[in-house]
Amino acid sequence: MVASKAIKDDDSGLIQTKNPDVRLLPSAVIYGANASGKTNLVKAFRFMRHAIHYSHSKGDPNGGVPRIHFKLGEGFEAKSSKFDVDFLVNGVRHHYGFTANNDRFLSEWLYSFSSNRSVKLFERKLDKFYPSESGRLKGRNKTIFALTRPNSLYLSTAVQNNHEQLSAVARYLNKAITFNVIFGDSVSIRPDEGDESFDPRIIKFLGAVGTGIVDSRFSETKIPESVRNINNKIRTMINQERPEGAPSLDEMPEKVREVKYGHRGEKRKVFFLDEDEQSAGTKRLVPLLMTAFEALDSGSLVIVDELEANLHTHAAEAVLELFSSKKTNPKGAQLIATTHDTNLLKADFLRRDQIWFTKKDSEGATEIYPLTDFRSRKDDNIAKGYLQGRYDAVPDMDDITDLLTVS
Repeated sequence: MVASKAIKDDDSGLIQTKNPDVRLLPSAVIYGANASGKTNLVKAFRFMRHAIHYSHSKGDPNGGVPRIHFKLGEGFEAKSSKFDVDFLVNGVRHHYGFTANNDRFLSEWLYSFSSNRSVKLFERKLDKFYPSESGRLKGRNKTIFALTRPNSLYLSTAVQNNHEQLSAVARYLNKAITFNVIFGDSVSIRPDEGDESFDPRIIKFLGAVGTGIVDSRFSETKIPESVRNINNKIRTMINQERPEGAPSLDEMPEKVREVKYGHRGEKRKVFFLDEDEQSAGTKRLVPLLMTAFEALDSGSLVIVDELEANLHTHAAEAVLELFSSKKTNPKGAQLIATTHDTNLLKADFLRRDQIWFTKKDSEGATEIYPLTDFRSRKDDNIAKGYLQGRYDAVPDMDDITDLLTVS
């Protein structure tokens, strides 16, 4: 997500850092064939974020590390997985990562950068802990490490024990959102009890992309007692079997508040329809927009799998554009999205260094690489080149007519 100095495309949407030589991209789109590894990138980030957030507070003390090893080869179950990421906290670059096998976290490290020089804040190797020799990491470091289980991260333990300096680091990573309806990561459409209005930006966006929605209002529905009784019995059984440390499920409320959407109809009158009466595109677009605006408001990262799913090209492009304008993205939020929609490659605001590809090698491993690995010009037809296989990220298909031939 660091802007390439070699690319002279429009730079008006770039995010400036404290280092005048480093500017960041507000978004990136990732293309590749089906099963080339795009979703695994999203899942990998979800796993890293979940480990930071929950490995100490909700992890099973005897449960090992719930990582998924590479399965297209022999012996990978015994090998370790490595996750690391660079990010800014209060304008300062940090580098954090860890390695893990099925049983435990093997190593963990955190560095900060001052004047492009890395400074170790802490390092962990198995059951050994090495705090910053320069004293840059303040707090009860060794005491907190003594509380860190083999299958929990030190960063996760530090946050649970109110380590002020490390909590700021973890907050950035925990604010990052992965969004996919299939994963169930979408923000709930239902408002909280105290909400009196639906986000007007969402309604304005829905109207702008042609859904016909011009208004919203809440409705309150009483849940039948028979439904509540069955639901609460199920919740009780789940609570009795839940793992140690896992949150318990509350009883089902007596009433539920939902959003109704106002559509412009006959004689320009507004008619309000229930959520389940909306199109598949609207049902996905609303929580996607809630996620996007949450990121824009806080200046955080959102990762979306299959941005275009159930959406018209113009709607998907409009979501992408929210992050590309300083007007709608003043806090420097970032969007990383996987997609198959080649029409997005024609967007005027999308720079060539914002385009990435995935492909699998002959042994099933995924490689992710940027368009900037290839010689290209600003006026190139990137969409056409991609579909023609110029960037080596399309399916290598056999002749499917043979499937229809009866021998």
